[in-house]
Amino acid sequence: MNIIRLMSVCALVLASISTAAQAQVKKCTDSRGKVSYTQAVCPQATVKDKTIMAYTPVSNAQPSTGSDWKEENKAFNQRQAQRNHLEAVENRNRAAIAAFDKATSKPLAPGESRRTTLYLTKP
Repeated sequence: MNIIRLMSVCALVLASISTAAQAQVKKCTDSRGKVSYTQAVCPQATVKDKTIMAYTPVSNAQPSTGSDWKEENKAFNQRQAQRNHLEAVENRNRAAIAAFDKATSKPLAPGESRRTTLYLTKP
């Protein structure tokens, strides 16, 4: 039961943080001991009126000038190109190994020899 209350409080807190610039969550307990949480003032029939969380978001983020975005995009494109190159090399090497296995799996006639070379591409 306590986990359910905790989860509902967390959900309420997260909802209040995302919807308001300044949020307060109050814990209200009525005369029967039933606990409820609200952003508004507790009803008059409650025994306690306690603020359990007050939140005012503060942002230190600087507005983007665009130059950082261009650099990040350039770095991403370089990583993507390198990844694509490595995948292509890996695919070529897999195909070469498969062809080598196929060539070496054929049985030889008596007295016959085989000369097979496997070439792998370096990344």
